[in-house]
Amino acid sequence: MPTSKKRKKKTGKKRKPATDVKHTLAAVKRKALGFRRNKDNYIIKSFTPEHKVSALLGEFAKDLLETSVSLDDYVEKVDLAAMAWTVGNLQEEIREEYIQEIVEHYEDKEIVEKNVRELIQKKLEHYDEYKYFIKDTKVTFLDNGTVNLTVSSVFLE
Repeated sequence: MPTSKKRKKKTGKKRKPATDVKHTLAAVKRKALGFRRNKDNYIIKSFTPEHKVSALLGEFAKDLLETSVSLDDYVEKVDLAAMAWTVGNLQEEIREEYIQEIVEHYEDKEIVEKNVRELIQKKLEHYDEYKYFIKDTKVTFLDNGTVNLTVSSVFLE
């Protein structure tokens, strides 16, 4: 069988493991955080959250979500609730800066600011023990009329 001139011949040497510090630190972090590799070589984090964050967020934002007038409005309010949840986990000294950053992206600044402040207050009063940073949300509307909320989160210590 002809071989390409550019292809190197196998020398029979086994590949040496990487010894650089960056690779080693990454491996230690993965192991410490519970990551493992499956048979297809994908990294999987073996972590089962104590709480279902999507259910917590849905319950947390229930009053706001009931006021939605359209599907797009519903998705926008889920995102707003997720941002308010995360800002509620921040230290009080920096919270105001993030509230203003959220509000500036909306047209109805006064209403949004009022909603964000109410949600943060609710988070602090009723959900303060749940220290999850919400990274992303996905809302799926099913054919039977139900809504599926998927939340990507990280536990804060």
